[in-house]
Amino acid sequence: MSVLDKKRSHHHFFAFRWFYGPFGDIWEAWRLPRNRYVKPFFERIQRDTKHLIFDGIAPFVSSYKVDEIFLVASHNADLRPRNLECARCARGRKRGHTVCIAPARITTQKPRERERFMLTEYTTPGESVEVRDDESIYSLLTGRIARTGEDTVIAERKTAPGQWTKVTTGEFHNAVLAAAKGLIAFGINKGDAVTIFSTTRYEWGVLDFALAAIGAVNVPIYDTDSAAQAERILNDSDVKLAIADNRERFDRLDSVIDRCPSLKHILMLDSNAMGALEGLGVTVSDEELEARIDSVHADDLATIVYTSGSTGAPKGAELSHRNFISITRAGSLALHEIVLEDHPRLLLFLPLAHCFARFIQYASIASDDGVVGYLPDTKTLLPDLRSFEPTYLLGVPRVFEKVYNAASRKAGTGWKGRLFLKAAEAARDWSRMQQAGERPTAKQIAQHLSYEASVYRTVRSALGLRIRYVACGGAPLD
Repeated sequence: MSVLDKKRSHHHFFAFRWFYGPFGDIWEAWRLPRNRYVKPFFERIQRDTKHLIFDGIAPFVSSYKVDEIFLVASHNADLRPRNLECARCARGRKRGHTVCIAPARITTQKPRERERFMLTEYTTPGESVEVRDDESIYSLLTGRIARTGEDTVIAERKTAPGQWTKVTTGEFHNAVLAAAKGLIAFGINKGDAVTIFSTTRYEWGVLDFALAAIGAVNVPIYDTDSAAQAERILNDSDVKLAIADNRERFDRLDSVIDRCPSLKHILMLDSNAMGALEGLGVTVSDEELEARIDSVHADDLATIVYTSGSTGAPKGAELSHRNFISITRAGSLALHEIVLEDHPRLLLFLPLAHCFARFIQYASIASDDGVVGYLPDTKTLLPDLRSFEPTYLLGVPRVFEKVYNAASRKAGTGWKGRLFLKAAEAARDWSRMQQAGERPTAKQIAQHLSYEASVYRTVRSALGLRIRYVACGGAPLD
């Protein structure tokens, strides 16, 4: 705070905006000379949101003795204009402002209690699904080949921002078999634990099916886990082989290998681990591979998925092949319009170490013509969405906030910005009415159609022109 020359502070006011940064909530502040709309970067503050709201804003503003502040694109629910009392224009916002506030009179209103609606609860059992004793997760892939052949596109891998390479079902299957032979040659027996320590990428999917095919146990580790967290999981599940995607995660595993008695080898995908497995696999015959595949049964252990550890030490949940096959088939029937119909395309960037992402990957691969786009990171998410054109995707609130914030910044603070804010509030009201089973008035319908043409269609296009469904989890989507 001391970096500001307080003697000159009364000649300026400040612009604040909030956005979701890579490590949490970020506030940016600019010093704006009076009567000049320029934005020299002044100071970036990263603090806990609640602390900033109640303990940071008023002291920060009053210490600089500014005449007013200008809140720009504040997306935090507790700092929306309706929750702040504006001493200068209490009866309405000044033109071009979100809200202007005399710092000595800043008061926070009690936020409107969040309205809650009960989501539709289905109590009628869905259609029963059959899982034969001789099936495994690998059977989801071979079942698709039996129905549709090897020439359909099953996946796309990102080669550059906005660029994708198609992978046919036959190519994917051949990659799985090559990796499976390599794992056998590497000494991986049925029931041995193998860790994948990687972001979501094409090789993750191939290795997952290869491990399932030979009866090995996949023990994924979240790509953000520390070396200490990885060490505990490796020892708890007696991992024999670990596969990391890049040098950073390889080094995390390498730093603890001396304290993991069962861990014998670490491979790195960025150093052609898949090629190494394929090369080793030439020593394994087709008959040996087929015998291993035939030895795997539905009730064999398929994976151990560890909890995040937010409420204690991570705990491993053991899941069989039958678990995943049954939920994949039942889920596909329940969500048939999403994962089975009209050439479904899934852009997958959530961690495959999480059961939710893994289940939806299986559902796509088990469908007749579903395509999975594996996205290793979200640095170029918006261009990737537009180029891949998913029909459905999974995300967390942070991802959709990025889309919202990008649209808000593009709209600006003029009349387009005010139109965007009004459209956003109208969309929330429309959603509440739908969830409550209320019928909109003729005026509301006309307003909704107007915003559909001017705002909503443009925002949706940021997710790709073919997007139809979005699934969000992990936290409330406000």
